Amino acid sequence: MEYKKIKDYFWLIVILIGAAIVRYWGIGFGLPNTNCRPDEWYMIDSVSMPVQRFYPGSFVYPCFYQYLNLFCYGLYFLFGLFTGRFSSLVDFTSVLKSTNFTSLYFIDRLLSAAFGVATVFICYKIAERFFNKKTALISAFFLSFTYLHVRDSHFGTVDVPMTCLMMVSIFFIMKYYEENSMRDYRLAGIFAGLAVSTKYSAVLLIVPMFVVNGIILAATQGKGQRFAQLRLAAKRTLPFIAIMAGVFVLLNPYSILDMHKFVEECLGILQGASVSQGIDLGRGWWYHLRFSLFLGMGSTLFFAALAGILLLIKIDKKKAIVWCAFPLAYYLVAGAFLGVFLRWAVPFIPYLCITAAVFTAYILDALKKYCGTNVSKILTIILPCLMVAPSVYNIAHFDMLLLKKDNRLIATEWIDKNLPAGSSLALRDSGYGILLTEGKKFVQQELTDRPKYLVIQKSALKAFPVINREEEEFIQKSYRLVAEFKAMNINNPDNWFDQDDNFFIPFTGFKDIQRPGPNFCIYERK
Repeated sequence: MEYKKIKDYFWLIVILIGAAIVRYWGIGFGLPNTNCRPDEWYMIDSVSMPVQRFYPGSFVYPCFYQYLNLFCYGLYFLFGLFTGRFSSLVDFTSVLKSTNFTSLYFIDRLLSAAFGVATVFICYKIAERFFNKKTALISAFFLSFTYLHVRDSHFGTVDVPMTCLMMVSIFFIMKYYEENSMRDYRLAGIFAGLAVSTKYSAVLLIVPMFVVNGIILAATQGKGQRFAQLRLAAKRTLPFIAIMAGVFVLLNPYSILDMHKFVEECLGILQGASVSQGIDLGRGWWYHLRFSLFLGMGSTLFFAALAGILLLIKIDKKKAIVWCAFPLAYYLVAGAFLGVFLRWAVPFIPYLCITAAVFTAYILDALKKYCGTNVSKILTIILPCLMVAPSVYNIAHFDMLLLKKDNRLIATEWIDKNLPAGSSLALRDSGYGILLTEGKKFVQQELTDRPKYLVIQKSALKAFPVINREEEEFIQKSYRLVAEFKAMNINNPDNWFDQDDNFFIPFTGFKDIQRPGPNFCIYERK
């Protein structure tokens, strides 16, 4: 028995090491250009919180993950003092500025990737607790190598950390469902509060708790009085909501102290998500199925996950209802918006990896009846590997691209070397382009001012055009091309991009890609 435990944990450790490798590989992409991933600066801005009395300044995201970053930055500062890298807080600040805050972005990404690896472990514990060890190992393996989750674990943003905390809450909600323990009830509320304090969408964790209370009450009070049971279920869910809200307010006190701005910005988030980001891609209900999940998981894993949901319904309807409560509610809400960022589908991934593992384990058990023991052991390794093969293909191409020097850095180096200081320059990009070197000053102007030089970004993102047809004609007439930096063939139809996101690496395809980043053309006035 002890040998079996050691063997199980050995494979879990191997899986976790694999999960860490694919998530930390290329984690420093784009740096020291800190413009390479949207929304990371929201987390980095936490370094200014102590000066502002921990006022976040913006409520686009809740504060918990920013506070975690601030804590890590404090440890980094103390370590620097101890090792002699920094002599004082002023020295620490000057070093950060001179390196364009690269170390802070790097720490932020390391933290996000750590949450990604932790989610793999939590996925294992959920499947082990509520299914069996074979399903647990397979589900952990699937999540370790699911492309969308691996990709977003590289980014210092809130989607992966929120998903991790959400799954911990789900673990305790499921335990509460089976054991009706108030300790699990409270822990579920605490972690739900932490998840909401990381990203607002985790508030939908109220739904599975309501469902669980409804099922528990129905089982204890019989089948009559449906309305009374629903009312009691809602009443019993209120303490969970109170715990969740209490944790949120504790970690986001300015949501009360500056409630007007908090409500205003939250409504602005909903309004912004309800309109397309410059190009109409349709509503999320179809988009997330067809692209975010189908491409983000790979076809084999995606269909195995859907089959696993049907199998789970057949095996245990009540457990299936509890398990599917959050992803179904989240799908209905997120799918209603016209904003269809791929990262919004990250919370689905652990659920679907576990249902895919349920289906895979069922197939393996069925095959075991017709195969010998040795063949069955081989199939236990081969079948999960075949399931994740399309996803691993994308991970390999994505991670290898991250290791290459970003095109924005190459263009910046050429500008620093070849354009005279003090030259007039118009920089046209989508907001996530090059960062001009601080030490070499240029006079930045608009295109209509006819500056000496133009730096024009070109990419496959149709939602973020940087010049229109009239401006293009004006450039061809009045300027000459002096340098071109090509990262990819932006017209290759094999490459598929997240059109709502300012991220210049294709989600799938990876054809004719030399390096990360958009293309750049540099013009000189004739």
